[in-house]
Amino acid sequence: MFGGSNISEELYRFILDIVPKGSLLEFGSGAGSTQNLSKHYKMYSIEHNAQYVGAFDSTYIHAPIKNGWYDVDVLKSNLPEEYEYDAVLIDGPIGEGNRSPVLNHLDLFGNFKDKWVICDDTHRYGELHLFTSLLTILKHSTVYLGKDFGAMKVL
Repeated sequence: MFGGSNISEELYRFILDIVPKGSLLEFGSGAGSTQNLSKHYKMYSIEHNAQYVGAFDSTYIHAPIKNGWYDVDVLKSNLPEEYEYDAVLIDGPIGEGNRSPVLNHLDLFGNFKDKWVICDDTHRYGELHLFTSLLTILKHSTVYLGKDFGAMKVL
């Protein structure tokens, strides 16, 4: 249930301990994240693979990969209002370095103020680069580095 292609138990526990009980927007869904976190949060899941859409208790946004990232037009039409989520978990799309295009589309996700932004898989260069880029772009008050993830609270 944890580890492998799923989030680690350490990340799961971090989210439960730090992120207020409310809602969570995640990139990529799975047993470790969606199935477990949906017991505590209202989940919004951006998922490229139709096979996983609806697999767990979440409001799914099926956004196939287009031009190397999630279909931006689908996201624009289906994302929740910015005030509807309390944290963002970037754990997709799959594959090392495939998440960095989010940097070109941060405006789609509204105001990150007072929200946690969490990047999973920071043991991989591409995801660590994404996290450090977000640290540079977003003003943050707190940074937490786990074994395989990074998290920041945005001011």
